Amino acid sequence: MDLVDEYDCEEYDKDDREEDEEGDSEEYEEHVRDDLRRRVLVDYEVFMKYVLHVPEDWETKWRPALDAVKADANFKKCHESYSDCMVETGLSSRRTSTHP
Repeated sequence: MDLVDEYDCEEYDKDDREEDEEGDSEEYEEHVRDDLRRRVLVDYEVFMKYVLHVPEDWETKWRPALDAVKADANFKKCHESYSDCMVETGLSSRRTSTHP
């Protein structure tokens, strides 16, 4: 059984695009601008430790589970779809920019 077999990324992507095309882009852009004005950026390690409260050795402890997810065929398909969308929207110039 695939680890993420209940998630159909192709259908999700299609639904999201349809909603975006029907939505009010001016209202959306204002919402994004407002959100960015309030955004607080933190270092990756600070986020992991103080926001997610992961254990100090999370990379070692969680490595087997992370490797299993990355090896999952459906996850790979969904990650590829996500990466393609990042390139298509101009948010990334490389298909492999976001490593799972």
